[in-house]
Amino acid sequence: MRTKSKRDKVRAFPISDEPRKMKNSRTSKANSKMKVRIGTWNIGSLTGRSKELAEVLKRRNIDICCIQEVKWKGANARQIGEGYTVVYNGYGTKNGVGIAVNEKMCNNIIQIKRINDRLMYVKIIIEENIFNIISAYAPQTGCDSQTKLIFFECLEETLQSLPLNESTILCGDLNGHIGKINVTNNPSHGGFGYGQIN
Repeated sequence: MRTKSKRDKVRAFPISDEPRKMKNSRTSKANSKMKVRIGTWNIGSLTGRSKELAEVLKRRNIDICCIQEVKWKGANARQIGEGYTVVYNGYGTKNGVGIAVNEKMCNNIIQIKRINDRLMYVKIIIEENIFNIISAYAPQTGCDSQTKLIFFECLEETLQSLPLNESTILCGDLNGHIGKINVTNNPSHGGFGYGQIN
């Protein structure tokens, strides 16, 4: 009578692994959701820097990037290379906002709303959900209080106008200062700010 060798006892996989394999296939389907990387950048000026912007976005795998201080005149869209298009709004040599979108997301834009040279958004579909990506550039310290008030009222109106069943992502340079001394924000202030709180 032949005795079973070690080789005869080996199976393709243990029976106990079968449910795990099925479970992993379900998990991988659940985790196969599209990942979208969103960034923001106060670029200072896009004039002569659009190629650099495109290269950085490509290298960092950014799908959508809100840009401030574009300093391009007009309400338009422009391809900047590496498969990126910038939709922007500006009045001339200062301010201006834009949103750079890679080619796989470009066809998903369903609306572009240019509010002024400090505020705009795109409405985009990501996996059957609607997202409003807002690019905002708040007035800096040297601007008068009336300009600041108008900006924040406009931002509030924009946020209030967006439907509640759509997701909203606000990106930008809001020119906020938390100050260098941690007085009232103990759990969230890291002590790395500068100047006075505004």
